Amino acid sequence: NLGTEVDAPIPGDIVAFTHPLSKNAYHVGIYIGGGKMIHAINASRDTVVDDVVAFAENQDSKVAYIRY
Repeated sequence: NLGTEVDAPIPGDIVAFTHPLSKNAYHVGIYIGGGKMIHAINASRDTVVDDVVAFAENQDSKVAYIRY
């Protein structure tokens, strides 16, 4: 519930993913620019760089960029 949602992300902004009927994020990453983010899919895997839109589409999710 903190931070400000922005339309034009810059590196360092939080990328938050929510399911269509939920207000709470189920996954977050850090925006690194060029439509990409760095994130850990789960605790047992290394961090990876992924395309934000492709990840959201694969998970049927809404994306919000949050700046603190």
